[in-house]
Amino acid sequence: MNTWIRHGMILISGMIFLAGCQSDEEGTAQKRAKVLQAEKVAKQERKENLRVETKEETGQAWKDKHGKVKAVGAAAILNTGKKAVKFDSVQLQFLNKDGKVIAKKEVLTIVPQIVKPGETAYVGSVHDLTSIKDPKELHRVIVKPHAIPALKPIPHIQLTDIVGQKDDHGKVSIKGTVKNQSKAEMKDILLSATLRDRKGHLLAVVNDYLDVKIPGGKSAAFTASDQTLPKDILKQVDEKNSEVGAYPLIVND
Repeated sequence: MNTWIRHGMILISGMIFLAGCQSDEEGTAQKRAKVLQAEKVAKQERKENLRVETKEETGQAWKDKHGKVKAVGAAAILNTGKKAVKFDSVQLQFLNKDGKVIAKKEVLTIVPQIVKPGETAYVGSVHDLTSIKDPKELHRVIVKPHAIPALKPIPHIQLTDIVGQKDDHGKVSIKGTVKNQSKAEMKDILLSATLRDRKGHLLAVVNDYLDVKIPGGKSAAFTASDQTLPKDILKQVDEKNSEVGAYPLIVND
């Protein structure tokens, strides 16, 4: 075969090979782009479905009898998404006037722990502010909730006969009855009392625990109270304007 013809055939074969490689690379790039686009769409859908918004935030600081600065932080968190969510935890961040975080508190007690779209969960806690000496240095409290998809069904629980009370020392307690509306036994009930003033402003969220087993269809009485809030905050509480929530830690199907 003529040398020129042989070289020409080799050149043509090489061009065909390179064109094939380029085509494969373009196909791989297109597939990669489609995968990235699908991941982006899925991420956006998850973001839209799992969306929560802080409705109310509050925080107040004081000095205890030992001169230590303490603060209460609380918030109401609304599920504004399209699916039920479960709160793994909520971080309370205590800020000064410059917006600097002076303390953080990770709170695991959120009631209810699972909320449907349009429902609200409450969280609150008292925390030591060891980095400051004057309670006035606390400017505000913000929350950082961590919500995940709710994979389990929402427990059917009902609260009735709710009555808020103040004793002679100004201590606040909320009494009532929790009813298990499901067929499964519930136990270890978390209680969350939302304390408000006469104008309905959120003051604090205090947590309590009901160590009891409630068979399906049965009820149990409870009293939710707190021993950590100072008198200055308790004086502001309108016990008739306060609420309570409950959530079982264990449901035996």
